[in-house]
Amino acid sequence: MSSELNSKKTEATGNQEQTFNIDGKDYKRSDLSVRCINSIIIRQDLQATRVKLSLELEKVNILQKHYDDIIAVELNLPPKNKIEAPKDTSDKETAKV
Repeated sequence: MSSELNSKKTEATGNQEQTFNIDGKDYKRSDLSVRCINSIIIRQDLQATRVKLSLELEKVNILQKHYDDIIAVELNLPPKNKIEAPKDTSDKETAKV
């Protein structure tokens, strides 16, 4: 399930109406319950957190490889040539925030 927040002008008043696009269908904010709106916003925040954490894990793996190589040089061990990529457990839809 993916959700995106959009703003569209209503033709009658010219005001911006917030809409949420969920699974390809637009829903007006005014038609949704407070609980539903809060759940959508929390879910979007969780998706953004997942993306940030994935990037942090990638940084950790790169730095760990760097320090492993330093240790290997210091101990006269053969360096490890492979950087292990983090396992991608997220949906491809999660990149949409």
